[in-house]
Amino acid sequence: MKLHHLKAAQLDKAIGEGPAKLRRSPMPAGGWLKAVRTALGAPARQVAAQAGIASTGVAAAERGERAGTITLNQLRKLAAAMDCELVYGLAPRTSLRQQLEHRAAEVADQLVRTSAHSMSLEDQRTGKTFEHALREETKRKLLSSPRKLWRYSK
Repeated sequence: MKLHHLKAAQLDKAIGEGPAKLRRSPMPAGGWLKAVRTALGAPARQVAAQAGIASTGVAAAERGERAGTITLNQLRKLAAAMDCELVYGLAPRTSLRQQLEHRAAEVADQLVRTSAHSMSLEDQRTGKTFEHALREETKRKLLSSPRKLWRYSK
């Protein structure tokens, strides 16, 4: 197994069900900072003091979280002030392996279509069986070197 396949498999395993669970628990309407702070009954000025920021900084951070403009460092600092841990990650919609397979199939199809079109212009048409075999071989080669998958536009 190639190193990139091993890395993808390990990351798929590490990610596991976590992202699916998080997607089932979307961010509260007012944001996580406000939800946790109010659940703890902690006034904004108290959280600000604990985080070492101005008391207006908590309200600004809560607005920033809702707007999607807060930084990870701000979130981390405020989470720590409320004795919480910031958990950050990317949640692939499908396994990384499935994404690689899908992308390889797209690129192989694009390359074979382009080649078949050029050959037909030269009156050297190929059959469907040949094109299918060429697609599969191209896909296999692309999967053996995934960096090539990203050289082609979507």
